[in-house]
Amino acid sequence: MNKLSSEVLLEKYHNHTATAEEKALVEAWYLNNQQHDLPDPQHLIEDHFLIKDALLKHARSKSKKGIQGLRKIAAAAIFLLLSSSTLYYFFNVGNNNNDNVEFTKDIPAGKNGGSLILPNGRVIKLSNSKNGVVIAADLLSYDDKTQVTDIKKAEIDAYLANAKQHESLQLATANGQTYQLTLPDGTKVWLNASSKLTFPASFNGQTERRVELEGEGYFEVSKSKTHPFIVKTKRQEVKVLGTHFNIHAYQIEPKEVTTLSEGLVAIKTLKGQQLLKPNYQATVLIDDKIELTAANLKYNLAWKNGYFRFNQDDISEIMRRISRWYDIDVVYEGEISQEKFSGNISSSKNISQVLRMLSYSQDVKFKIEGRRVTVKK
Repeated sequence: MNKLSSEVLLEKYHNHTATAEEKALVEAWYLNNQQHDLPDPQHLIEDHFLIKDALLKHARSKSKKGIQGLRKIAAAAIFLLLSSSTLYYFFNVGNNNNDNVEFTKDIPAGKNGGSLILPNGRVIKLSNSKNGVVIAADLLSYDDKTQVTDIKKAEIDAYLANAKQHESLQLATANGQTYQLTLPDGTKVWLNASSKLTFPASFNGQTERRVELEGEGYFEVSKSKTHPFIVKTKRQEVKVLGTHFNIHAYQIEPKEVTTLSEGLVAIKTLKGQQLLKPNYQATVLIDDKIELTAANLKYNLAWKNGYFRFNQDDISEIMRRISRWYDIDVVYEGEISQEKFSGNISSSKNISQVLRMLSYSQDVKFKIEGRRVTVKK
């Protein structure tokens, strides 16, 4: 592999004959720098930042000849990488004998799943072969229009009666689960693992469309100028008329983060109110103060798009995310690493592959025993 020229590597990629490892490398440097949402290996991050500016400047300075020129620059970048730290990736990324990740039985990724809790307390386990559930005034169904079969007619009648009384339902996901929900007004919600959304069976006759969130959810709110949509969490209320946004509001986390991708929202806490514009995020701290900063949408929405993205994150924060998705307990042995980690990887991978990516820093090691993961330096 160390003798493979960059030109041959690019040719293999375009001819669809590259191996998975070769394909990943080309995508990381050739496609990712044109804003495609493709992963780059963790251990290439340092080299990535050294070369990224040159690639982007070159791309901006070219018009019709830009792609051909970018290929040459990418080829040069790949050649440099193949002659340095990249070799470590090719020789180790697929090696199950990596001493930094010890396990006898791997843990698969989370999957679709959730529970719908009716006003009478009845818990309906939703199908993990479906993507989401639709809450309508006259029917409970999955997003492919098939009926939720684990519910009796008498319960549907009771549900319809409660809908008129605006009693609340809940959609809950456990660790290792994610699910989609369409609310009675057409608003779509994606729930991340270990999350819960409380909402009325109907919005009819209400001046506001009010829901409550614990955990993390991405919202595509159906527009209504006369009926604002309000999401209440532990520390804030997010008020919108119709827009797309993400709320990260796990109670175990030290802060809540609302990220706006489209529209306009108002963030309200006990300490005040702020308007949030697209591509910005509002962070609500423990003291209820609001901080507005530019948002990294790829980072904040990675979970919805099937990725883990890390950007100078500490190991404790990363392991909380991993524990929710893989339904594991995390324990630390000895001193906790102060290393900052960057990179991204598909969240459909087994946990050993995610941990192996982190372990290339040589600053952390992992041991998997059942559903417990021990982290040590």
